[in-house]
Amino acid sequence: MTDSIQPEAQAHFSRGMDAFKEGRLPQALEAFSHALELDPAMAPAYFNRAAILIQHSYYDQAIKDLSKAIELRPDQSEAYFIRGNAYAEIGDFGNAIEDYNQTARLSPSDSEVFYERGSAYGQLGQLERSLADLSHAIWLQPGYAFAYANRALAHTLMGAEANAKADAEQAVALGVERVELEQRLREARASLQP
Repeated sequence: MTDSIQPEAQAHFSRGMDAFKEGRLPQALEAFSHALELDPAMAPAYFNRAAILIQHSYYDQAIKDLSKAIELRPDQSEAYFIRGNAYAEIGDFGNAIEDYNQTARLSPSDSEVFYERGSAYGQLGQLERSLADLSHAIWLQPGYAFAYANRALAHTLMGAEANAKADAEQAVALGVERVELEQRLREARASLQP
């Protein structure tokens, strides 16, 4: 790579960031792609291009870009977190949890990480782990309404109705829609029936 390519790649990246901030996603995608053609080691361009791909539900492509961003900058917790979310979107909860583990290692005070990992554990039926992570998310952020809602769901699936009710009431008090939450809890109870 010559010195003249680097400034040109940076210029494309800057145009991509401007377009991204203005909501002109096709232009941003094109600019980030041009930047990467000129400088394949530009981790932020992979990360931002992945963010656009995720907005358009191109999860597999986003995972590839985020993997490259992580390869280039393995200390960036947000790349692991976003890739974990992309894995969760395609139902690959095992890889999602691995990425959330890395995120938790790099950002141990981020309540969202524990919420998402707890939700992924719940999808895999690992309810005790789900409960532990959701409780930790609430400990980190006591007003985390959706963590209370998902913890209510985990309690329901574990047969702990009193705890489920208390968490559901707290979730509603914090802004979760009561009707929707009650429907999810009914569905969880129905799934327990033989």
